[in-house]
Amino acid sequence: MIKLLATRNLARNLLQQPSRSSSLQSTRKINTGVNKKFNGPATVAIKRDALARSSGKNMREYSTGESGSSSQQNVHEFKAETKKLLNIVAHSLYSQREVFVRELISNASDALEKLRYLQATNSDAVVSGEHDTEKLKIEINVDKENKKITIHDYGIGMTKNELVENLGTIAKSGSKAYIEEQLKQRADGGGDSKDETVSNIVGQFGVGFYSGFMVGDSMEVISKSSKANNATHEDNKAYLWKSEGLGTYTLEEVDSDIIGTKITINIKDDAKEFLDEYRIKEIVKKYSNFVGFPITVNGEQVNTIEAIWLKDKRNISDKEFDDFYKFITRDYDTYKYNLVYKTDSPLSIKAILYIPKTNSEMLYLEKTKTAGLSLYSRKVLIMSNCDKVLPEWLRFVKGVVDSEDLPLNLSRELLQQGRIITRLRDVLTSRVIKWLKDEARFEPEKYVEFYRAFGNYIKEGVFYSTDGAIKDDLISLLRFETLGAPENDKQPNTPLTSVDEYISRNKGDNIYYLCSPNRKYAEENPYYEPFKSLGVEVLLLTKSVDDHMMNSIANGYKKQYKFISIDSSQAKAELEKLSNIKKSEVKKDDDASNDVEKKESPLTESDSLSELQREELVSFLLPVFGPTRIKKIGFSSYLTKHPAVLTDFMSPSLRKMMLMMAESTNDQASGSTNALPMEPCNIELSPSHPVILKLYKLKDSDPQLASLIAEQVCDNAFISAGLMDDPRSMLTRLNDILMRLSK
Repeated sequence: MIKLLATRNLARNLLQQPSRSSSLQSTRKINTGVNKKFNGPATVAIKRDALARSSGKNMREYSTGESGSSSQQNVHEFKAETKKLLNIVAHSLYSQREVFVRELISNASDALEKLRYLQATNSDAVVSGEHDTEKLKIEINVDKENKKITIHDYGIGMTKNELVENLGTIAKSGSKAYIEEQLKQRADGGGDSKDETVSNIVGQFGVGFYSGFMVGDSMEVISKSSKANNATHEDNKAYLWKSEGLGTYTLEEVDSDIIGTKITINIKDDAKEFLDEYRIKEIVKKYSNFVGFPITVNGEQVNTIEAIWLKDKRNISDKEFDDFYKFITRDYDTYKYNLVYKTDSPLSIKAILYIPKTNSEMLYLEKTKTAGLSLYSRKVLIMSNCDKVLPEWLRFVKGVVDSEDLPLNLSRELLQQGRIITRLRDVLTSRVIKWLKDEARFEPEKYVEFYRAFGNYIKEGVFYSTDGAIKDDLISLLRFETLGAPENDKQPNTPLTSVDEYISRNKGDNIYYLCSPNRKYAEENPYYEPFKSLGVEVLLLTKSVDDHMMNSIANGYKKQYKFISIDSSQAKAELEKLSNIKKSEVKKDDDASNDVEKKESPLTESDSLSELQREELVSFLLPVFGPTRIKKIGFSSYLTKHPAVLTDFMSPSLRKMMLMMAESTNDQASGSTNALPMEPCNIELSPSHPVILKLYKLKDSDPQLASLIAEQVCDNAFISAGLMDDPRSMLTRLNDILMRLSK
């Protein structure tokens, strides 16, 4: 290595100081595979090059052939900026070395696409008889014994000048220049506006070729241009380009009648995995399975060729949809929904998206670690399991997204930071939401099936979304069980109802809801009792994530409707309004309706504590409950079936979260725990409930039993509110009460 660097430095010094001819005699070798001495014409050539540099030429070229020889090998030095970038491309630009296969196949595909265009539009520009449709293919040969990989295309090929221009200058893409030329011709009226070749060409940045140096210590390129008429003598010849990627390359004429480009990579010792034929086939299928030309590996075709997402939806059969879904997901089952999406504005997007029938996270009880979308550019895979094309809450969506606006050869890290990806994510997210809304509207029963499996993802989206419009769209996709839905033509036609359906059935701007473990507990919940008696419909949320989600939509829905939990202090104030509305409606009815009011309304109970009795009971209960648990005792006329409820208390989900945080700070060494003190709450008693009436009598006749019953009533209220940290603390008291009652 030291000798190699010394030789390179010596050659560079010679070029910078051409007058020191004596130094040239000691130079025996330049690291390009050329082993000829620098004498005679070579020295003259180098001096000529020095003069050329002084005239402003950037490319250094010096002949190593003997005077009068028929074949010359010219040594070129990469431009200064190219030398620096070569190392970046070979070691830093790409996240995975296997992508060199993708990059070189993409270049080969470009060459074939260009040739096909010339054949279709200008046959005079192509050597006649040299090409037919069967020749438009890419051949890969893996030679494990000689440690070589060859990628051969029968495309347009390159002239000597094009080899220097395209391979001698990094980030000088022949494909990019070709596209610019075609677009210019179109603007001038000389091109075919219907031609799709420009869209099919993928090599946009001109660095993909050099990815071969990630796995090879040297690369060789033999290329012969397809140009025939109006071509110079040089353009009709084949040329060999060689380089070790260390700053120089050689270029010489060779004998070859085959039009196209053949790239040979001499594989490094630390890249022997790529000499495995099966490994190369696997990479081709992963990245280039849908390139529009046959790709063979050691004679066997491995790619599919046809990318169905480019076809018109009407021309895709159900079997093709099903087969493609199974191909990209490796799923044996079929899918629930599929979407073919194409647009040219604001980005060029062609996509096929699927939603599976089953939720894998439900099956495996863990979060899916990989996204379900593969990102392509012109049928070439950029990134599989791309987690930046859609937000994380849409990770259940599978499929392929192809955009011509995306560059091929940017690393995963750079790609994730790009503005194009951000725009692509915004467009696709909006389209997927619209897709789901359409499915919910046209097939509500089928959507309910989907929601039962994937509803938690929608809730996750509601929780994390910061865009108000998107949050509203996601809220409209939520589905709920409901308590007390009116029995009329507006009753929900599916087991679950939407927020919009709830609004259509109920007056006002409030959406009432209750979080409960299941429906049975909800129907017996003391907070639901007054709403039930007033005939107010309540949405039921039974999942553990629901409380967190509802806390994230405190701003409401569509800037008009408010979500109110029926166990909140806000609900108590709303009950007063609802009760007054109920009273005014009842007064307008006849006497029969008044009888119904007396029967159904909890507002007129004859057997109830008086104001004085209530004050006496409060004086007794306050010291029993204690100031750390209860700060205020009140009475509610809405309660009939339950003796007491808590009000103005912390959210149970927030309480659980705080408990978990407190437990994580426990002193494990001493065995002590940091108890989380409960904020004191308010409690409301039913002045007509039998337990409260009995409690009032016991406070004088048996104060000890009255205290036990009062504590149990309080604990029951904490349980109903979901705030009892450890119910086992009640066991001693319950046993004591049972012992007293059994005497």
